[in-house]
Amino acid sequence: MPSTASGLPYPALTDSPNGPVQIQALADALEPYIAKLGGIGPMASGSLTITPSAANTTTSAAVSFPAGRFSSGPTVIVSGYTGSSSAGTIWMSVWATGVTATGFTMNLNRSNTTTCALAWFAILTS
Repeated sequence: MPSTASGLPYPALTDSPNGPVQIQALADALEPYIAKLGGIGPMASGSLTITPSAANTTTSAAVSFPAGRFSSGPTVIVSGYTGSSSAGTIWMSVWATGVTATGFTMNLNRSNTTTCALAWFAILTS
């Protein structure tokens, strides 16, 4: 995985899709910077899979944060990834809604019904 001049990792187009590992690597690399900044609070990350109920239809899943982690709704970043060799022939959109201190809803709309692996990262900022 390549990294920026500041040492923050990011996935290359040629990397195998692995959102949870890639988001965790970024979170780990950010920790020293966050400690120096102050004003940035707790973080959490995770992954899940969603199987679309039908092509071109939004399918959702509830995500819960660890109990007591956040005092208010954090900023949530979501990502979808696929290991499909036909990735260029499909599309998908993934987004978060209803973010609160206890969780959010992960939404997926995909042009087929293939199960999709999704990753998320949440951080509370001041």
